[in-house]
Order: sequence, then structure tokens, then C-alpha cells
Amino acid sequence: MERTTMLNHPATKQSNLFKINKKKEYVLQHERHRLKSLNYTLYSFICSEYNKYKYGSVEFASP
Repeated sequence: MERTTMLNHPATKQSNLFKINKKKEYVLQHERHRLKSLNYTLYSFICSEYNKYKYGSVEFASP
């Protein structure tokens, strides 16, 4: 009987694909989080610049 290597076994291939997809999803999730926090930083920066322009250089404490 011919011995099959584990690499050619369909279950192993499926498992590897699952691991690769998990890794991609993990990376994408962190990338989305990074972009979201970057967008928030830009938004708050733009708001503060707008307030400086509108009200002079007075800084208002956020509630």
C-alpha cells in the first residue's frame, strides 16, 4: 500500500488554508483599527484647528 504524506492529505490543506485566512483576518482587523484611530486623530485635529480659526486661538476644554 502506498504511503500518503500528510502534506497531500486534504484535511491538512484545509487546515493550512484556515490558518492563513485567520492570519489575514487578524492583520486586516488590526489595520482597520489603526485606520479608525488615525481617522479619529485627524478628525479631532481638524476640529481643533477649526475652533482656533473660528474662535481665535482659545482652546476649549472638551466636556
